[in-house]
Amino acid sequence: MPLVSPKLALPASPERLAFRAVDSILREDPTLRRVVKAFSSWTGEAADSLPPTLARLPYLATGPLPSSSSWEAEGMHRVDFTIGLRLVVAGTDVDPLLDLWGAVRDALWPAEMARLNAIRAKVAAVGVVKPELKLVSLGHRNADAGMHMLAADGTLRLLLHVPT
Repeated sequence: MPLVSPKLALPASPERLAFRAVDSILREDPTLRRVVKAFSSWTGEAADSLPPTLARLPYLATGPLPSSSSWEAEGMHRVDFTIGLRLVVAGTDVDPLLDLWGAVRDALWPAEMARLNAIRAKVAAVGVVKPELKLVSLGHRNADAGMHMLAADGTLRLLLHVPT
């Protein structure tokens, strides 16, 4: 059930278009769709506010992070738009977590040329000039009833050129 998330009568921002393009790439990837039990990307669904419990693992959450923008040239703004990624798996074996991270990277930059070209076209259409993916941290936490989870946090930095 959707939460109350009123839309504003505003045109879609370049940041929104870029974020939703990345979200759709990840959600539509056949490997991630097969493996990930819970996606969270702040779509207004009630599940977006649920934590990554064992029943919802593997879990993949995305969300905009604080970013910056500045004048690039006359009539153009440079936006360094950052998307945070959180991946969570059950257990204490890091191999599934690293493999899931690899699957996220492969979803964004597939080896198959036709899929890669389609993704490049999709992000270029919303103004993305250059994407850069970073694995920032790995961590462990105990969940309820002594169960264990491993999490990885990363960022996808998108350089946008926005006409202004």
